[in-house]
Amino acid sequence: MAKKPLTIKTKLSNDSSSLPDQEISGKPEVTSTRISKKLFLKNYRLRGLDIQRLEGLVKAVNDLSTSRMTETDVIKSLIYLGSKSKKERIINAYKASL
Repeated sequence: MAKKPLTIKTKLSNDSSSLPDQEISGKPEVTSTRISKKLFLKNYRLRGLDIQRLEGLVKAVNDLSTSRMTETDVIKSLIYLGSKSKKERIINAYKASL
């Protein structure tokens, strides 16, 4: 029995007729990338005094705010404020908290 030749075109074949138009022209296709919002879990150890300060800060913020803010929201806000402030103030505040 005679064998039939296989004429299946695969992605890995070297046949130039099966290549997409972008590869033939030499110009890469521009694709938009989607920025994913990955959340990373970080754990920190705080002293009892630091936890009391954080709880007091959350309570004071919730008294002023129209919506409820969690401890995480307050910490994110403090990180943002710290990134915008002078670094010397952060060092001084750290030294004062010890």
